Amino acid sequence: MRKRAVGLTTALCLIAGVAQAGESLQIGAMPLGSIWYVFAASFAKALQPALPAGSSIEVIARGGGIGNPVVVNEGKAQLAIANTSTSNWAWNGEQEVYKGKKHQNIRGLLGA
Repeated sequence: MRKRAVGLTTALCLIAGVAQAGESLQIGAMPLGSIWYVFAASFAKALQPALPAGSSIEVIARGGGIGNPVVVNEGKAQLAIANTSTSNWAWNGEQEVYKGKKHQNIRGLLGA
């Protein structure tokens, strides 16, 4: 439980640093109606009051476990929901899924 609290605090600090003076924040999820989308939308709602006035949060409804590390790596989202396994594959450029292209502009905040 303590690790999750530390992870959430870290996430909030990172996000607050990204969204300064009314900037936008994108969160990668899965398609509309999926549990990941619902979680990302709930997370966005909880984060909104902690962000500077005029900031906006957009939940990106695509990607999922395989695509979200790419979305973050390419700067299309600052935060995304992903699996630890697929994030590791993305980091290492796993041949079958990521065709050898490494996506190393990603970081894990929470994991199991």
